[in-house]
Amino acid sequence: MQFTSAIVLICAAATVQAHGFLRSPTARGGNSAGPSSAICGKGGTGAGNIRATYVQGQTIEVEWETTIAHNNGFVEMRVCDKQQVSNGCLNENLLRRADNGQTRVNNVNGKQRFSVEYRLPADLTCPNGCVMQWFWDTPNNGEYHGCTDIRINPMNVGVPDNGNNGNNNQDIVEDENDEDEEDEEEDGQPQKSGNNPLEMVCSERVSENSCRERNRQLVGNRACCRFSNKCPGYASSKCLANSCCE
Repeated sequence: MQFTSAIVLICAAATVQAHGFLRSPTARGGNSAGPSSAICGKGGTGAGNIRATYVQGQTIEVEWETTIAHNNGFVEMRVCDKQQVSNGCLNENLLRRADNGQTRVNNVNGKQRFSVEYRLPADLTCPNGCVMQWFWDTPNNGEYHGCTDIRINPMNVGVPDNGNNGNNNQDIVEDENDEDEEDEEEDGQPQKSGNNPLEMVCSERVSENSCRERNRQLVGNRACCRFSNKCPGYASSKCLANSCCE
């Protein structure tokens, strides 16, 4: 009599649960599986496809998710040209929130999804690609990192007309003319000038409150402005003294 011995091999696949990850633009490797000192976290070291294309100074929306409790840490977003990626470069280019001008989103803890608007640096372009880093600092639990690959075009280039860069994610173009009409004076209307989506003619009249909400100064009671050295690409003819209209 022949006996057949059935040997059953049970393979326990160790799946790694992401503690937090970028949802949009999509992260390299999909998630941040655990604390890591690597700039782009675990599984995210290799450069990926461009996930989104923006314009310098643009306001963008970033989405991320956390899946575990980690003592109410904070999240920051950083960006750097992919040819120069280092902690130093990323630390010099922290993105500021559009709502309050701060860099941090505090009280990040537990299972949550976040959607936050940031303003890209006005003086940074990377037509060949940038690395955008998601950084989650969790007290007593270490640091989590994740990265995505984006492109930041100069203002005079913009984004492709087809809105898609051949990748899975649609390129993003946003209307930067976000001036609140109710804050404007009756004797002036906003007008775009040239190819710069942020540039406004200096004859425009706006209220002080509108300027303050956008972290700008009211120059000569005429327009929301910022110092000209923070405004690369602005036409000099559209500047008031050492400031330019926006």
